[in-house]
Amino acid sequence: MAVQLSSSHRLSGLDLEGGDVLSATHGMTAAFAAQVTDRFDCTVAKGRYHGYGSVIFKNSSHYLGAVDHGRLHGYGVYTWDDKVQYKGDFKDNLITGEGYYTWNDGSEYRGEVKDGRRHGRGIFTKGPHRYEGEWRAGQRHGIGILYFTQDRSHFYEGEFADGKKHGWGRMKYKSGSIYEGQWDGNQREGYGIMRWLIAGKSLAGGAGLATTAVQDPGVPPTASPHPTPAMAPVTSPPR
Repeated sequence: MAVQLSSSHRLSGLDLEGGDVLSATHGMTAAFAAQVTDRFDCTVAKGRYHGYGSVIFKNSSHYLGAVDHGRLHGYGVYTWDDKVQYKGDFKDNLITGEGYYTWNDGSEYRGEVKDGRRHGRGIFTKGPHRYEGEWRAGQRHGIGILYFTQDRSHFYEGEFADGKKHGWGRMKYKSGSIYEGQWDGNQREGYGIMRWLIAGKSLAGGAGLATTAVQDPGVPPTASPHPTPAMAPVTSPPR
């Protein structure tokens, strides 16, 4: 379900700290001005673009929003030539703050961003998939919940690291089976408890659960290497 923001969707080329400010370009740095066509429609205050403006870039992308002394700063809408669009906060020519991304395939992201990447807390949806939680540098990282179906009956909630299920988490499968325990790189790894709701049986332990977690376990095995008399309570992942 991952939709990555490519470098062309980050405005990294507009991170123009430093550089000479040219009076002829109304406050834009020389590097910024080199990317802008002559179609920069904005009010000018004290010799600098300042206020609300419309900017057309040489790569055919377009910006409409706040301009502060020659920089994209404040609320604005940026549309790339491939129609990917961002609406939200800008800071010194960078997509930073809170905003809303939309992709051509219907995917959406709403939440915090930093340097054009999902960073902080946010919600990402693509088709039936939905992730709500923490992000770091464009990847799911921290605590969150990932739904795999529209009715949200199949989901994982717990810890993520670099876009993968990692740490402590709970997975509910389509069959109704529930696994809660340790994960490592999207794999069930370490101590955990599996509960098969249909059969009313449970399996607890470490080595017996070190199998891939993407597939639904379905019906429990006939013999359990770690039989337990009763199902341990399912608790929320440690915070």
